Amino acid sequence: MAVMLEVTLIGISYGHNLDGGPLEISGDLYVKTIHQNQTEKESFVMFSTNTPVTIGAGEMYKIGTAVRISISHDQPTIFARYIRLGGFLSIGSPKYIDIDYVYSAATQYYRVIFPNQDVSKSAVAQYSIRWLHYI
Repeated sequence: MAVMLEVTLIGISYGHNLDGGPLEISGDLYVKTIHQNQTEKESFVMFSTNTPVTIGAGEMYKIGTAVRISISHDQPTIFARYIRLGGFLSIGSPKYIDIDYVYSAATQYYRVIFPNQDVSKSAVAQYSIRWLHYI
């Protein structure tokens, strides 16, 4: 059975900065649906900017972009099986996490951490996934 989900990019938060200063962030974040054989089914741009945004210590750059996706554990040839959250932020290399979603009435929250190369700075993309209904 397939389910319809709503995935929201809540925002990008300040992870840490050893010098205590603000972070300058630009780049692209996405939500993708992935088939069981790891091929991409759908891709949604959730955030994209070439102009840096500034995030201070303890702050979040709120985004709020939401998309609806469908996945299925038992119909992987028709629907995607996994959810991929991630992208590329100017602070470091591309990062993502793959989620084998467990059906739940409670909203689930996920974080993708983007450290720079020497791990002295990081930004965190925060997503939520909310179950809507069966398809």
